[in-house]
Amino acid sequence: MGLKALSRLIAGAPDYESGTWTPTIAGATVAGVQTYAVQNGVYIKLGKLVVAWATITMTAKDGATSGNILIAGLPYMSGTASGFPSALNNVSNVNLDAGYSQFIIRVRPNGKTDAIMGMAGDNVGSTNVTDVDIGNDTTVSAVLIYQTDL
Repeated sequence: MGLKALSRLIAGAPDYESGTWTPTIAGATVAGVQTYAVQNGVYIKLGKLVVAWATITMTAKDGATSGNILIAGLPYMSGTASGFPSALNNVSNVNLDAGYSQFIIRVRPNGKTDAIMGMAGDNVGSTNVTDVDIGNDTTVSAVLIYQTDL
């Protein structure tokens, strides 16, 4: 360990880690086993803050998949302060219900390793994306920012 790194450690700088993870698309009721063309994930953890990037492209959705749709496999469990909407880069082939114009993703709080997909719009309450809203060729690219208690 170099002198600079040692001085930061002594000063109480938060720990830093980076790595890869494998994102999946799953149903909350029945996860299902999807087939993918792309499953890329990288993350940075700085103290309790986690920033995880994901790009997922499905080629086949398992017909057994059911319930609200999740991006699963996050590198760390969420903390109690998670659950805020995350940044979204790209989504295709996700059907938004009538009256909804925005696709949202939020990491579920309290020890979860997934983020729930949702939709919002003008003068309507937000609701979750479900298994009937995605198809064989769904693509999601997202930046998920959340807190872990680890």
